Amino acid sequence: ELRAQLLRHALDEGRHARAFGKRAAELWPAGAPPPVVADAEDLHAAVGEARFFAFVTLVYGIPRPP
Repeated sequence: ELRAQLLRHALDEGRHARAFGKRAAELWPAGAPPPVVADAEDLHAAVGEARFFAFVTLVYGIPRPP
């Protein structure tokens, strides 16, 4: 059961990585400087709270509150 849970988690993380990569490519104009390079542990600190949550909101298509 633990192995199955770990496999499901890994597959889910892969799905997230693909979604973030796809959306980042859509949002970043061609020829612009590369986005901040950060791993999962320091991305929030590297870009700041507002930009981090804005990106997550865009990637997951979360609608703005009315």
